[in-house]
Amino acid sequence: MIRPRILPIGAAVLACTWILASARAQTPEPAPGLVLYVATGGSDTWSGALAAPNQGGTDGPFKTLDRARDAIRALKKAGPLPPGGVTVRVRGGTYEIAASFKLTAEHAGSRAAPVVYRAQPGEKVILTGARRITGFEPYKGAILKADVGAQGFKGIYFRQLFLDGKRQILARYPNFDPSNPHGGGFAYVEGKPLSMYRDLPQEELRVIHCKPTDVRHWEHPEQGEVIIFPRYNWINMDVPIASADPDKGTITLAKDVAWGGFKGIRPMDRFYVRNLLEELDSPGEWYLDKATWTLYFWPPEPLGNSAVRAPVTESVIEIGPKADWITIRGFTIEGCEGTAVAVRGSDHCLVAGNTIHDTGGRLGGTAGVNISGGHDCGVVGNDLYQICNWGIRLEGAWSEHATLTPTGHYADNNYIHHIGVLNGHGCGIYLSGTALRASHNLIHDTTRCGIFGGSHIHAGRDNILENNIFIEGADQQMQYSGHDPRSSVVADHLKEFKKAMQDPAFRERYPHLAAADPEKLWVMEGNKFLRNIIYYKNPKAKLYQYSPADAPAVNVSDYNLIWHFGLPLDTSIPGTPWDEWQKKGYDQHSVAADPLFVDADHDDYRLRPESPAFALGFQPIPIEKIGPYASPLRASWPIIEASGVREIPLVATRVPIPALGPPAP
Repeated sequence: MIRPRILPIGAAVLACTWILASARAQTPEPAPGLVLYVATGGSDTWSGALAAPNQGGTDGPFKTLDRARDAIRALKKAGPLPPGGVTVRVRGGTYEIAASFKLTAEHAGSRAAPVVYRAQPGEKVILTGARRITGFEPYKGAILKADVGAQGFKGIYFRQLFLDGKRQILARYPNFDPSNPHGGGFAYVEGKPLSMYRDLPQEELRVIHCKPTDVRHWEHPEQGEVIIFPRYNWINMDVPIASADPDKGTITLAKDVAWGGFKGIRPMDRFYVRNLLEELDSPGEWYLDKATWTLYFWPPEPLGNSAVRAPVTESVIEIGPKADWITIRGFTIEGCEGTAVAVRGSDHCLVAGNTIHDTGGRLGGTAGVNISGGHDCGVVGNDLYQICNWGIRLEGAWSEHATLTPTGHYADNNYIHHIGVLNGHGCGIYLSGTALRASHNLIHDTTRCGIFGGSHIHAGRDNILENNIFIEGADQQMQYSGHDPRSSVVADHLKEFKKAMQDPAFRERYPHLAAADPEKLWVMEGNKFLRNIIYYKNPKAKLYQYSPADAPAVNVSDYNLIWHFGLPLDTSIPGTPWDEWQKKGYDQHSVAADPLFVDADHDDYRLRPESPAFALGFQPIPIEKIGPYASPLRASWPIIEASGVREIPLVATRVPIPALGPPAP
């Protein structure tokens, strides 16, 4: 049984660790039958059998991963791989990957003979999807320029620039605020605040009305784009600029601001403009002129021997389809425009002990590691940070969703932080499919959530949240939010539900749904919130947030221990104090009392023996087993937590929004 311990801290960050009662044991790596070597000083004409060149310079390691891969393919064509398989050991140094390193079925291993690519133990091996840029010369003040077209970048419209592997800032207004990376650095659409939930007869879809302080003058506004959080402010979009009129104080976009059923630009929507030369006005900013293929860069410090690179690959490593029993271990992987390691349609692959950072140059669709389709692949012991979108995505094949076929992918013992640096919907771990596992992960500083799905049920049904500890939810401790029955989203959900219920596997697994009124399958009901501990001090925070108002009647909440330090418990139904809430039949056995943690002020949430939680049936959580653990597959140990908003919660100033009215007719 999965028992998540969820610690929501601040509006812009979620720290969480998950644990299974019995985690899957790691399969020991067998001794390889053959070892091949790769080194920066090697040669692809050599055998690859030696870790270093021989004295005569006639043999030694390969120079590239591609050559080692091709050698394994040749071995497979000649006969089976040796028992124990083949391990490619890559010596220390930086390897610029000119094109994604691709492994397909002809490079696959087997259970008895796996194929392993790993960094030489004790040596730092950097695999980068970016190419070095040189030839900088003065341009204006501290800004330098370089002709990247002459260096092979002509036609490569890169969206990232790295200084010694660290992502720099694409020129923008307002400037990036490093002291408040999530809540700062935004401009706001001019106008009187409106309820985001009320539709307007004529939504503004393309024109941003700027506040007087944000009116800018650009020679070529069409080269820029706007990053905007429209209307609901929980997801952002990148939209090209068509034109700008400083006299009117407007920015006209090249396409509608719309995503799914959500659309419209509203007053007080936050945004920033980027990719315009005039906005290159701060250290660390850069701009690429596509007309002349000239790079402009204001280094945060003198370049000296530092390496400036720009990405030339979509991914660093691509595995699949049917590239089974392959391990990628111990590398530092950085500098690509898309997903760093992508595994598709393959079984028993392992991405372990790597440090993956500064990847993904566009908004949406990419991750540090993405495993899609296939079965029983693991992402284990990695450190992932500064990823533009998601940290880890584990996805079962869509064709297997209807049959509830177990996927078996797992994310275990990873340290994931500072995720979603471009995407406001960034999650540490995203799970989609059947029988997926996230365990022993440390996650903090993400722009939306640690693991997609935590303490918010959004129109879902028949979910069980049981035996968890919830600490300091910023706005509410538990949220249920359904859909308006007139919403297009409801129509889509109902269609999918009806389609799923045609499958025998679903009808057998969910007989109560098979017998239900098919027109009511979309209703958010049957969820259970049981035997949880809720602990929060904020006097303005709610206990529960329900929408619609009748949601408590069709969802169960009971046997919970709630401590708001003696303050009133807001159940989200106005004028309903706690005792009246219980008289209505909700939380009848729940108790408002101090759970008696050992030392909550220092994050020690073990329970004292006299805790009232035990009388409610709460089972002790093995705190000592939660989170990452020492392992040969860990990228680093002990883990030294990076600083961020978890430690210093800084968020944007909140603007009062009018009370919500009923949906527009």
